[in-house]
Parts: sequence; C-alpha cells; structure tokens
Amino acid sequence: MSTRLILAEALATHYHFGMMYGTHQDYVQYHVLGVVNQMKVHHLSEEHLIVGFLHDIVEDTACTIETITALFGERIAAAVLAITKLKDETREEYLSRCAKNKLARMVKLHDALFNATNSAKSKNTERYNYYIQTISQLSA
Repeated sequence: MSTRLILAEALATHYHFGMMYGTHQDYVQYHVLGVVNQMKVHHLSEEHLIVGFLHDIVEDTACTIETITALFGERIAAAVLAITKLKDETREEYLSRCAKNKLARMVKLHDALFNATNSAKSKNTERYNYYIQTISQLSA
C-alpha cells in the first residue's frame, strides 16, 4: 500500500474513531474499508481509493477540507468536497454536484452500493430503495 493510501486510512481511522455503522460495526473497519475494498475489486485508481477512505470525513467529523487539501492536494480535496453533502443542499442538488466530479461520482456509486447491500441484508426496504435511487441518479 502506498504512503498516500496509508495516510488516508490513518486519517479516516483517527477522525472516525468511536463512530459506528449501525449499532454493532466499527465505522472505518466495516463501512469505509467495505467501500474501499469494493473499489479495489473493480481495479479503481489510487486516487479513487484515497477518496474512498475520506468520503465521509468532512461531512461527519471535525476534519476540514483545508486539511485534506494540505495532505492530498487540490484534486483529491475537490473530490472529497464534491462527495460531501452541504447543510443547506437538497439531495438532488447534492447528487448533481457530486456527479460532476468523476472521482467523487465513482466513489459515491460504490458507497451507495455498499449501503444498498447492507440495507437489503437487514431487510430495510426504505433505505434500500433510497440507495438504489441514488445509484440510478448517479448513473444517468
């Protein structure tokens, strides 16, 4: 694993420390690595994997986009910002903005696929349909 990937994973682990996916799963170990591992299976680039590690970090933690820019540069920071839902933004505005950044769009597709799969496993039809709609909108 490259130094940049190690740094991205360490940053995600630090900032998401103590967060859970659902009620029983460590957020980074289960969700973040789940999304990244899906992308590895599809042989996506190192940049995709870095954004995968960081896809929820600005939206859900105290990490700032300035930190991401300083550590990973403008291209990664732009993708992380594009995948970050802003507070006053509608879902449609968010997905439209996310889709315009190629790195962010592909990571968000894998994030939604991971979440849809887990929603199906837990028989949460409402969440499953939400993520399938997300995939559909990003694939259009």
